[in-house]
Amino acid sequence: PPQEDNLTLVVSVSDGVNAPVECTVELSFTNQGPTITCPAGPVTISTGDTKTQTVVTNDDCDALTVSVISAIDPGDVVNVVGNAISYTPAGDARLVTMTVEVSDGLETATCDITWDVITTAPYIVQIEKDEGPDGIGAIQGQFTDVTVTLNSFLASSGDDVYGVGAFDLLIAYDQSVLGFQQAIEGDIYDDCGWEYFTYRFGPDGNCGNACPSGMTRVVGIAETNNGPYHPGCLPDYVDVAPKDLFDLRFLVSNDRTFECQYAPVRFFWIDCGDNTLSNADGTELYISSKVFDFDNAIPVNNGTVGFPTFQGAQDICLIAEVQKDPPIRNIDFINGGVDIACADSIDARGDINLNGLAYEIADAVMFTNYFISGLGAFEYVDGSIAASDANADGIPLSVADLVYLIRVVVGDALPYPKVNPTVAKYTVEGAVHTDIELGAALIVFEGDVTPTNLSGLDMVYGQVEGNTHVLLYSTEANATASGDLVTANGTVLKLEGATYDGQPVNFDLVPGSFRVEQNYPNPFNPTTIITFQAPGVSEATVTIYNAIGQKVDQMTVQTSNGFGEVSWDASDMSSGIYFYKVVAGQYTATKKAILLK
Repeated sequence: PPQEDNLTLVVSVSDGVNAPVECTVELSFTNQGPTITCPAGPVTISTGDTKTQTVVTNDDCDALTVSVISAIDPGDVVNVVGNAISYTPAGDARLVTMTVEVSDGLETATCDITWDVITTAPYIVQIEKDEGPDGIGAIQGQFTDVTVTLNSFLASSGDDVYGVGAFDLLIAYDQSVLGFQQAIEGDIYDDCGWEYFTYRFGPDGNCGNACPSGMTRVVGIAETNNGPYHPGCLPDYVDVAPKDLFDLRFLVSNDRTFECQYAPVRFFWIDCGDNTLSNADGTELYISSKVFDFDNAIPVNNGTVGFPTFQGAQDICLIAEVQKDPPIRNIDFINGGVDIACADSIDARGDINLNGLAYEIADAVMFTNYFISGLGAFEYVDGSIAASDANADGIPLSVADLVYLIRVVVGDALPYPKVNPTVAKYTVEGAVHTDIELGAALIVFEGDVTPTNLSGLDMVYGQVEGNTHVLLYSTEANATASGDLVTANGTVLKLEGATYDGQPVNFDLVPGSFRVEQNYPNPFNPTTIITFQAPGVSEATVTIYNAIGQKVDQMTVQTSNGFGEVSWDASDMSSGIYFYKVVAGQYTATKKAILLK
């Protein structure tokens, strides 16, 4: 029957001759309703990632159907397969409570699953981008330390134990540029009392300094079996992030062909056990969620390329054996590396005695003494070595450098130009415009656009990953361009350039005119963003007035290259029309905003 009921069943039997014989059976139909139990506590999930929680259902004998009956936010994706609820959130960080229903066709039962949505992974492990002393880069021929840091991690939550109990990290580098020396315990060992630390050259086995692998494995464990002593930060880490896990000490190659280069130091995966973290009690293993290069812009991970790879733990790692929990994608990895100093940033090429005057007779005398007395001829060894590559062949302290230096001193040759980037500004007001003379330029526009050449140089363009790349160049002698370069109906994503002498140019975008944008959102409740641009202005004021002209708020804004932005919080204001006035140097503009509560 379709519902609970009491029925009488009459059974009759007859042989066709005698009167039928009957009996009566009383039937009672009941239904034991289903039960459902959801996992306790929130599961942390990153925006764009997918995780699964499984509910437990019971019933007397009926087939059960599990479904999510609560509304989900726009962009979120929920899939139900059997008793498994998979969720892919979009949007901002928030706590999501999802109502799950089980039905046997007659009765239903519900429970709630909770998700803690965050915009990054719960754990972030980052390799430092080492820029050397004063930001000039690491000095060749010297040691430099690259720090590996745990930037964020979960604290314990109720009966669930998160935290960090151990790490196993495999890191790759170019051994022709960086010679790995040792790994040094980070401050997590002193501050939190971690106990076990080891490293080895190469991914497998310890073959000492002779191992030409270009890879280093570093392993740390918070707790070891040493009696009553226990780490002080275990398992509740909420107050101690970030923490340095360890430093990697490298010797930077003295091969001057590597000057001005960037030597990447990156996480590398040979199998599922590489680059993993354990929670504090060892019940969960965390693997990569996303992998970023140092600019932390677009992830480079792909779970289908297979091992070995720089692109993170592969999807095969998520296939668990029966009755075993799979690893959890809980870690964002950020790669780093070492900027190697340009010789010119340490001292000018040809200034052997470091007196600020390059290619003078005293430089030739000191360089000559070097070939007789060795490095003792130099007062500041590193600077003199960096300045000694007079013929720009990448090999310092050579006789060829001495010959070329003497030729420059006597006027028989010209010194090689400095190759450090110069800084220039550009505007985008109809056309991409710059006042510096360029020998070539690369402009990247967002999307598929058609550019118009205004430069006088040759122009070619094409599509790369959905954006338009425009190259301006010339094969003619003395051909340069400045002023308006190109127009296109699209946003400029990137501008690179070089002078006619080959010196690179680093561009900063500056506004070409004063403009105040309409606040966004508008109408708003209770905060809104006000943006503006003001050429040559470093500070501005934004004043808020109500509808009858009374000043209700005022903010001072520091601009970045003439661009300014401020957030106005109108929580204490009543609904209505307001006016915001931007005063930036000689510029003034007023616009209207609507607060709607």
